[in-house]
Amino acid sequence: MAFRQPGAGDLRHRVLFQTSATAPAPGGGSSTTWTDWHTAWAQVEGLTGVERIQAMQTDSTLTHRITVRHNAGINPGMRAVIGGKVYNIAPPVDPEGRRRWLVMLVEEVG
Repeated sequence: MAFRQPGAGDLRHRVLFQTSATAPAPGGGSSTTWTDWHTAWAQVEGLTGVERIQAMQTDSTLTHRITVRHNAGINPGMRAVIGGKVYNIAPPVDPEGRRRWLVMLVEEVG
């Protein structure tokens, strides 16, 4: 599927990106805390079954595609929060190679 650049009206979802920090927990183990990092307007689309197969994710839980304006700091160690729902993000892709957009497939957490 070819990349279709979103119009201004398509960027209607507010996405909060968060970074994680892991620290030792009292009594052993570790504790992960999430910190707000950046908020952006995004296009959020549900993936169809065909798109999941094309993405080689036939038995994965990837369910949505998020498109935002390019930001080099976004990475797969982060998570996205949209309307109270939390999503793990796969490695972002610059579909045109022009540093204008980032597209990432995501899976909802719990």
